[in-house]
Amino acid sequence: MFVNRVYGRSHLLIQIYIMIKQLAQYSVPAENSRVIRVFLSSTFRDMEMERSALVKLFKGLQVKAASRGVTISLVDLRWGITEEDAKSGKVVEICLKEIVHSRPFFIGMVGERYGWCPSYEDLSQTFSDSLEYSWVEDDLNNHLSVTEMEMQFGVLRNPDPLHAYFYIKQSATDPSCPKEEFHKLQHLKECLLQQDRYPVQEYDSPEQLCQFVESAFTELLEQEFPSVLTVEDNQALQEQLTRNELLFNYHPIPEADQAFSDFLAADEQRCLVVTGDRGLGKSALLAHWSDWVNNDMQMIPIYHRLDNTTLSSYPETLVRALAAKCQNALKCQTLGEEDLFTAEVSKESDSTQGTARSILDIVRESMVFGNNVLDGFSENTLRNIKEIEEDLNSIQKFSQLWAALGRSKYAIILLIDDISYLNSTEVSLFSLFGSIPSNVKVVLSFAASSTAYLPFVRNGYVHYRLNGFSQADAKSFSKQYLSTYSKALSAQQEDILSSWGLAKQPRCLNVLLNELVSFGQYDTLSEYMSGYCQINEIAQFYDSVLRRLSSDYGFDRIGRALLMLSLTLEGFTEDEVKSMTGINQLLWSQLRVEMSSWLTNKGGRYCICDTQMIEAIERCFAQDDVSIDECRKEIIVALLDDSDTLSHPLTFADYNYRMKQFCYHDSYRYQVEITYQSYKMQHWDFLRDWICDAETFEILYRTNYSLLEDCWKAIMNDNPSLTPAAYAELDFGQIDSFLIPVIANDMATFLSSSFHLTKAAMEVSEKSMEGEAIPLIAKSVLKMNEGCRYARNEEYETACDCFLKALVMQESIVPTPELEIANTCRNLALAYYYNEQYNEAAIYLNRALNYHAASTDEKSQAEVIELSEFLAYCDYYRDEEESAAKKFRKVAEMHESLNGRLSSGVAKCLRMQGKCLYYIKRYDEAWSLVNEALGIAIQIDNRKQIVACHKELYHLCKEFKRVMKERGDEQSSTLFFRESLLHEKFFSEKPRLSELTVRYEALRCDIMRQYYENKEYGNVIRIATTLDIHEDIDPDVSSEVCYYEAQAYAKTENYPMAKDAFLKEFELRKKYLGWEDDHTILACQNLGVLHSFCNEREDALACFREAYDHEVKRNGSDSEMAKKLLQYIDVVRS
Repeated sequence: MFVNRVYGRSHLLIQIYIMIKQLAQYSVPAENSRVIRVFLSSTFRDMEMERSALVKLFKGLQVKAASRGVTISLVDLRWGITEEDAKSGKVVEICLKEIVHSRPFFIGMVGERYGWCPSYEDLSQTFSDSLEYSWVEDDLNNHLSVTEMEMQFGVLRNPDPLHAYFYIKQSATDPSCPKEEFHKLQHLKECLLQQDRYPVQEYDSPEQLCQFVESAFTELLEQEFPSVLTVEDNQALQEQLTRNELLFNYHPIPEADQAFSDFLAADEQRCLVVTGDRGLGKSALLAHWSDWVNNDMQMIPIYHRLDNTTLSSYPETLVRALAAKCQNALKCQTLGEEDLFTAEVSKESDSTQGTARSILDIVRESMVFGNNVLDGFSENTLRNIKEIEEDLNSIQKFSQLWAALGRSKYAIILLIDDISYLNSTEVSLFSLFGSIPSNVKVVLSFAASSTAYLPFVRNGYVHYRLNGFSQADAKSFSKQYLSTYSKALSAQQEDILSSWGLAKQPRCLNVLLNELVSFGQYDTLSEYMSGYCQINEIAQFYDSVLRRLSSDYGFDRIGRALLMLSLTLEGFTEDEVKSMTGINQLLWSQLRVEMSSWLTNKGGRYCICDTQMIEAIERCFAQDDVSIDECRKEIIVALLDDSDTLSHPLTFADYNYRMKQFCYHDSYRYQVEITYQSYKMQHWDFLRDWICDAETFEILYRTNYSLLEDCWKAIMNDNPSLTPAAYAELDFGQIDSFLIPVIANDMATFLSSSFHLTKAAMEVSEKSMEGEAIPLIAKSVLKMNEGCRYARNEEYETACDCFLKALVMQESIVPTPELEIANTCRNLALAYYYNEQYNEAAIYLNRALNYHAASTDEKSQAEVIELSEFLAYCDYYRDEEESAAKKFRKVAEMHESLNGRLSSGVAKCLRMQGKCLYYIKRYDEAWSLVNEALGIAIQIDNRKQIVACHKELYHLCKEFKRVMKERGDEQSSTLFFRESLLHEKFFSEKPRLSELTVRYEALRCDIMRQYYENKEYGNVIRIATTLDIHEDIDPDVSSEVCYYEAQAYAKTENYPMAKDAFLKEFELRKKYLGWEDDHTILACQNLGVLHSFCNEREDALACFREAYDHEVKRNGSDSEMAKKLLQYIDVVRS
């Protein structure tokens, strides 16, 4: 039994004390709380009209609160129960608990009656434990009513600052009120009026009361939560609340922290794999590590959790989510659809915004299903091909993400919790994480039952297995938990608990301890605990907990509530739970405490996320899948019936026609929830009609993009003829003109990015611009965004046409929209630039520059740098090297003023300046600049710029060698040759970094020639065997590579390998250059010589004869080559 049994008369206070401890254990930390629970204290019979009016009022206040990401609800335990029920010790106990749970919010109402004054006998059957607190004894001795006890305990005796409001009803006293109670009532009113800490107002009707309360709480909302919450802010807040709840229940695991610390310290380790059974605390562990890194390390943590509420299990959805979080964490601005066109300044640049834009490209793009091509296949074949496409697409998306993050100067760690939920094969899942860059580390957690982690372990990734609590851990955790309630177990009870088979599971242990704290018959506690500890299967244990709840509160009363809480995607507020299930505040307050160890609180929205508990609830309260679908249907009907909430119009935090962020509102959550429940029920016809509604589409697009995408994939899988192209058939005349440009833009983006339905996207854009009510500025932005979509598909000419039309519209608007014109000119310039129309690009770059140069804000400064860099590249590609060099110098100075000397922008522009000077033969200046750029690149560890600088220095060394040789300075020539080889060796260490192009291959061939002339045949062979051959692009260079490879093998007397290389050279020359080229005949001759060395007489003769015949045809039998070939033929014959 519990050690601290104390018997006495003040049974009430121990319950208050325990309840205070429960608050500390289960509530979300205050700094992240956006929950307003207002306790309502009043008498019973004379306040029914007021309570009913306030319940309706608070439903309206929730609309105001929701836009700020706040949940507000009224806690009225006297509403929905009888007066007889209200006069029970249990209700008094719960009232006092809820006062603490609701702090600091309190409303007290005093009317015609004083209220019920309990005696000790009234409460004695409810409380069986005690602790001495004098004020309770005094209140009961003085026969205070429960209403005054609530007001005294909740507010008047509380020294802490609160948000408390008192209202006194102006009316005659109830004539049936006894004299003693009348005096107490008058005394209570005087106490309230005389105190000056909290406002007291008198009212004469329920309507006036509601006016006072609405005014007070509207002012409170504006003071405490002044900012309107956007959808993006709300999503981040909900994630933070979920993570905080995990941290709140975290129990330290020193050996796990040591494994994590060792992983971070090992530079060569890129990925840590954490495995363990469900319920062992993997989620809490990763949340703890994320918090640890965020607070104590020079790394940026990106935490992402997949669980049973994660709808989409597609890898590309995961990469989109990770990309969005990375972008937000790296503090990269989302500039809107029209600003996403540029990815980089040039093919070889890495602009300061490159990381953000590359990530944004990943966020926006998704899969393409080639349905038209695959129509001839059966359904199974189609699905298999789609799976293959998905795997390849996912690998590509992750590769893009790694490349984008690799360009960041920050150290980043991704913590992805329970990746077992991802719908991917073992091999493809491993392949997603095969190219993690050096500045990024990844932590992945898997359920132990999954086999998807095995390839990671087999390939040498660090593996930590979470084994759960030892018996010592279980004892320590139990002591800590029970001490929160001033409880302790005996030594024997501790041994029973710690040796329980499920005690190693923190989640199960937490649930059992909550059961013990709620158990009131302490004399039989050991027997009660032993009953649970004989169960060693999680499913059976959870079933037992649910049976106990059903026994205490009634199977039918709680079954529907638990089932709904287990099925919801977004969670329900307590008012919604009560409304949909028909339970009153009293029962909900009891259940909330009973379920506190497995009920997830997402900032005032409740749901059940424990997968095993959800399975137990379905076993206990749902007979079959039909029952579950019936419950989902009830959820849909209940939300659809709440027309006041559901019909809330779409609103923006800062709306203009450049598509700013949506404000958050509960109606959006309702629409997402209805969509999710329909998706889970597989009601495809209803779902299609539902998401084809324009406003529903927009809400899903902005709040749950992956759900919208997955709904269409499921609909298409059920009926391939139904596609999102249906959006092109919508009648935009039925939509508010205010919203048309926003919705049309998002629809077109969704159609083109997620399903590559370019034609449908164009039709949506065109149709949306037909109405006269659409402002011209909105039409211009829609046309500009259409151009962006073409540009991302590299259809630059069509993109330019769209941008020019947008520009014409904008130039005709009064007053002139300067910012929109600047953005359009910028995008038009980039389209021309990537289409290699550099003269036109320069014209519009200068127009955009004129706007941004006049602005002083930091964003415009960054834009000026980027546009100026484009101008420099335009000159460079127009062969105006001297002008380009001056521009690159100026841009380098801009980078330095904005980001400091040690920045990639400075290194890149100095290198490009040097490159320009190299082309106009100002080698000394070029040498100095490129070495300066290399020094900066090395200090900031920018691998790409380091490699590029070494490449430029190689070219310069080569030029210096030539100049020195012409001057007859062989010693200096040799020195420059040696140094050129050092630079070549560095930038060719990882050929992929040097972008294997034809130019690069020709460069390597030139180096092979130098090595060959220097008789370093081993290096010739090294280069030849590591070089990728692009024979169809430049066959002459590819043939020359084979020639030097063959000669190097011949010089080292490896004739078989030499013969193979000469054969390769001969075949390349014959295939691409033909017998008209002298080198083809020479290659055939060389191949014959090698056949001779290998004693292959017939093959040698065949080569010599073939070469002789073609030489005679071209130059006659008297040519030197023909005579030489005849000599070879004679030698072989003899």
